[in-house]
Amino acid sequence: MSVAILHHGEYVIASIQSDLSDREVMALRDDLANRVGEQRARGLIVDVAALDVTDLDACRAAVDGVDAVVHLAADPSPTADFVTSVLPLNIAGTWNVVTAAAAAEVARIVVASSAQAVAGYPLDVQVREVDQPRPANDYGAGKAFAEALCASLAVRSSSSLLSVRIGHFAEQRLPTGASLRDRMGWLS
Repeated sequence: MSVAILHHGEYVIASIQSDLSDREVMALRDDLANRVGEQRARGLIVDVAALDVTDLDACRAAVDGVDAVVHLAADPSPTADFVTSVLPLNIAGTWNVVTAAAAAEVARIVVASSAQAVAGYPLDVQVREVDQPRPANDYGAGKAFAEALCASLAVRSSSSLLSVRIGHFAEQRLPTGASLRDRMGWLS
């Protein structure tokens, strides 16, 4: 199986390892590159690509001939500016990647969403997978769009689409007195 893991710039490493120093991030990047190289040699991963997701032709090229796409390309900041970041990267970029993959008849498309897509619910409400998106910020609205796009393409294409709402993750412990929402979204 060939898989394309797509990200835009350094956002993936920055969001996952934001507490690391620049030197540690560089070491992680080098380690990741070595691991990807090993996996490629075994034929397990086709590509890990940083690309301009605002370029539809680049997205088409990135997904050409693969069996699966993992789309992680977005600005992960809940305070991201709508016009300069959420709209071009998280909305148009997601549309470019996902529609290019569906048009290429990629068998499986996985899109990273966020708990921010439902952050508008009251803190004491346990959000379920059947609840409608209710974003509290522009970033969450962009992720709600990604989920709706996946649902739409799932009925219009031969691709299998999965949108995964990523909650909170970090190595530190969940703070004492954390809200119900924070406890439900915690990944350790």
